[in-house]
Amino acid sequence: LNVINIEQVHSNETDDVRRNWSKMDLKDILEISNNIDWHFSKSPELINVEEMWEDMHSKLLKITDSIPESFDQHSGSNDQKSTPWLNSSLKRAIRSKNKLWGIFNASPTMENLNAALMKQGELDAVELKAKLKYEKLITNDLKHNSKA
Repeated sequence: LNVINIEQVHSNETDDVRRNWSKMDLKDILEISNNIDWHFSKSPELINVEEMWEDMHSKLLKITDSIPESFDQHSGSNDQKSTPWLNSSLKRAIRSKNKLWGIFNASPTMENLNAALMKQGELDAVELKAKLKYEKLITNDLKHNSKA
């Protein structure tokens, strides 16, 4: 009996394509999985374990294929110009989130997924706080310097 773990499933996807799981909300992933017919293509009495696995694997790949591909983060535009509210605490939160998603990509377990999703939520809160602080800075500047 061959036992296949989740890392093997993940590595069988394709060797050169990495998926950016952090770009998908859990509700989107659940919605995609709810649209999949999870019944086996044949009756369970007429199908062997390998065929069951292939059938299940193809359904799991449908979910994986809906996840956007990751790209080299250093090839993008200058973040400092496009996000003026980017401060050191937000950068730390982004690095921490990226680290946890990297751990999940290397070893996709439920524990790693939950940790990455929690960190994603923390990042969203830190980002909102940074945006509000930047907004307040702009509005205070307009109040004190109305000709600007």
